[in-house]
Amino acid sequence: MTTNTHKHSIAGHCHCENITYVLNTDTSINDVTLRICRCDFCLRHRPRYWSDPKGMLEVSFERMDDVARYRFGHGTADFVLCRACGVFAFAVTEVDGNHYAVTNLNLALDRKSALPETFIEALSENETERTTRRARNWTPVSGQWPPSGARESR
Repeated sequence: MTTNTHKHSIAGHCHCENITYVLNTDTSINDVTLRICRCDFCLRHRPRYWSDPKGMLEVSFERMDDVARYRFGHGTADFVLCRACGVFAFAVTEVDGNHYAVTNLNLALDRKSALPETFIEALSENETERTTRRARNWTPVSGQWPPSGARESR
């Protein structure tokens, strides 16, 4: 684990708490604008995304056998889901040997949270544009990715 020097920590977990994350950031949760993707995967799971390129994401897993990595489309990111409760937690990609993630902030918010939302149109990007955007906008991940034992699906 790295030393956290950020002002805020946003903690989230899947329903059964097998997958947990802490997004360390200098941005207050009240200043976050959630992003909603309109791809087929996201339309079915309804995540509301957020990332901080100046922050750091720490992820942990209780039971690795219940962690699934799913790739689709360009196959440039792992979408991490809990096999036990079915919740999609975050997506992670590798660019130039570094790992970056975008979190499903639904795992950290309560039902009463009413943060502003905006739509993203990732389907209009080619593979290079998508990878460049992720390296610029997604949150760096601390530790090794992928964790040993997580099952990959495609």
